Order: sequence, then structure tokens, then C-alpha cells
Amino acid sequence: MKQSFLTFALIFLCTLYGVEQQGILKTTLDKDSIINFRVFDTKTKMIDATKSKETIKELVHSGNNDDLMLQHSQKDELGITHYFYQQLYKGIKVENAMYAAHTKNGFIESVNGSFLKVGEVEINAKLSEKEALDRALGATQAQSYKWQIDAEEQLIKKVKNDKSASFFPKGELVIFYNQATKGLI
Repeated sequence: MKQSFLTFALIFLCTLYGVEQQGILKTTLDKDSIINFRVFDTKTKMIDATKSKETIKELVHSGNNDDLMLQHSQKDELGITHYFYQQLYKGIKVENAMYAAHTKNGFIESVNGSFLKVGEVEINAKLSEKEALDRALGATQAQSYKWQIDAEEQLIKKVKNDKSASFFPKGELVIFYNQATKGLI
């Protein structure tokens, strides 16, 4: 009796696993076991292209503080529309964390990208924008910068058709994963 029950349980689990994988042609995981590539079988699993963001968030098991912001989309010569999303944590950009959904005929064919499990991170800047710029300039030690050259400043204003345009750097608070220390900074 016990052996029959175990056999039944094993068959049930295998069937359940097979049903769960139906509609998926290929999946790869990153070093943290987060899906970084998935191809769907659009003959058996039709996911509406308008659900790209939600689909990606579900696949990577995003947390309550994680979000994706559409950066841009483009349609290629094969008729595939690519939607590119930037990962945000509590509204702050996570550097080098982008994900894309590739759709055709209104359905998602594949997704790929890099999603970082941020965890709990302090999002208040430790340096002011000016302090960060001063440190960056000190580390760079260039002889001159584009924003210091009048002809370059005039060119950017003309190209952008914006009298306030400038090459002067603008600081941005981001969350960054440091490969050297294997931690967030």
C-alpha cells in the first residue's frame, strides 16, 4: 500500500512539474538562480504583450520595493517589438539592471535581462551632488572638460535647441553593485 501511494505521489509530482513547464521552450538562470532568459512556446502559452512588465516581475520574483520602468521600445525589421525596462528599487535606478520583453503579433515570445535582488538598502545619499562631483573630478584629473569649452557648450545648445543645455554633469542617485566587493554601494 505504501509503495502504491509513493508511486502515485511521484507520478503526480512529475505530471504537475510537466504541466508547469508547458509553454516554455528554454530557461536560463543567473548565478543567483534568477531567470535571465526565457523563451515561450507561443503555440501553447500566449502571454499578451501588454502584460510584459507584470510577466517579468513575476518571473524574477520581484519584491514590494522593486519596480520596472519602461525606458523605450522599438520594432525591428522582423516585426518583433522589444520593450526595455529599467529596474528601480524604492524609485531609485538600479545600475546595470535592465530587462527586455520581445513580442510579436501581440504576444511575448521571450524575455531576458539582469535583475538584482537588492534586499534592504539605505537609499539616502551619503554625499551631496557637489561632493560627489568634486570627488569624481579629483579622481579624473583631466586638463579641461567639455563644459569649460565655450564652443562645445554652444554646440550642445544648438544641437538640442535648448539654451540651458550643457555638458556640465548632473548627479544621479543610483544603486550600484560593486563587483570588486560583491556588495551594493
